[in-house]
Amino acid sequence: MSNRAIVANLYHAPQRGSFEYIEQACIEIDANGTITQVLSKSDHKYDEEIANHEQNNSLTRLAKNQYLLPGLVDLHTHAHSGLKQEKDWIFRLMIG
Repeated sequence: MSNRAIVANLYHAPQRGSFEYIEQACIEIDANGTITQVLSKSDHKYDEEIANHEQNNSLTRLAKNQYLLPGLVDLHTHAHSGLKQEKDWIFRLMIG
């Protein structure tokens, strides 16, 4: 069993070129913060793993309207502050 688990709606890319959504996934995490296992409700160990984490007080549940996006890094850019046309382009791109 991993150190912690999170139950959440999960969007992730398990391997390059693929993308998945798992409703109420059980994501197990080790002491280093590495995801060690992802279980869906259909996995035979799902209920057992959640019960173990609940018993050990190592389970966090996100609300059903919250989503977990592991590995999402702060992906943003800054337009050059001196060029008005660049700022206008970014503004149109972001809010239409």
